[in-house]
Amino acid sequence: MLKLLKTARAFGVGIFLATQNPVDLDYKGLANCGTWFIGKLQTERDKLRVLEGLRIASNGELNTETLDNLISGIKKRTFIMR
Repeated sequence: MLKLLKTARAFGVGIFLATQNPVDLDYKGLANCGTWFIGKLQTERDKLRVLEGLRIASNGELNTETLDNLISGIKKRTFIMR
C-alpha cells in the first residue's frame, strides 16, 4: 500500500483510504495523502498519529498545537478537511 501511495499520482491514479484506526497506517503513507477528512478520534494515540502525519505532510509548516486543539474539539458526525 505504501508503494501504491507513493507512485499512484505519477500515473494519474487516485486512492481513497478510510480507517477507524489511524495507528494502523504508516505515517509515511499518511504523508502522501493530499486531502484529509478528519473526524472525531477515539484515542489520544490516534490523534498523535494523525498529527504526526499532518506535520510530515506539511513539511513542518502546520502549527500542531493549534491543530491539536481543533481536532480535540471535533464533535460526532463532524469533519475537518485539510
